[in-house]
Amino acid sequence: MSYVANEPIETWIGQETPEEVLEPDLPIIDPHHHLWDLRSATMEPHASFEQKVYLCEEIMRDLNDGGHNVVQTVFAQCGAFYRADGPEEMKCVGETEFVQGIVAMSRSGLYGETRLCTGIFGTADLRVGKEVEAVLRAHQHAVVARAHGAIHLVRGAAAPRGDERVRVHQRWGRTAAHPRQFVDELHADGRLRDDAAVRIQ
Repeated sequence: MSYVANEPIETWIGQETPEEVLEPDLPIIDPHHHLWDLRSATMEPHASFEQKVYLCEEIMRDLNDGGHNVVQTVFAQCGAFYRADGPEEMKCVGETEFVQGIVAMSRSGLYGETRLCTGIFGTADLRVGKEVEAVLRAHQHAVVARAHGAIHLVRGAAAPRGDERVRVHQRWGRTAAHPRQFVDELHADGRLRDDAAVRIQ
């Protein structure tokens, strides 16, 4: 499927001359990619992204047309498909739930041989202290309940002191901007040390 919102970037990419694939049989695992629907994004940087929709069909078309032997991929959290309701710290679990749908589509074989999102690193707000355990377990359940894929870790974002940029989260049809936590604040935050004590089996 071709989305109207993607036409400018697809037209530009279509002007490229494909490069020669040097080792087409070499098995490759793509260790970091994103998937999203940014058509409703109104805040930067997402509002300026030319690739508005990048889901199962789009990434598989890139992989199938690229000529490389990409056998598996790892999804990297990007603030996509957060839950629209529920506790704030749990909304990020929606992204993991979304990815499991992509995993199921990929495993059907309808889009090609590459197995998408066999690994995933999600996110959690590490400032909530020990309560982050519930978030991690929800991520874990979202994967286990669907029997495929594996969430290997979560990551957060922090900026050096003096960097006033914000981290933008895309949540379905709405956006929310949150100031980045500064690195020195995280180091001084006892709740972050509480996070370090959490172990999920």
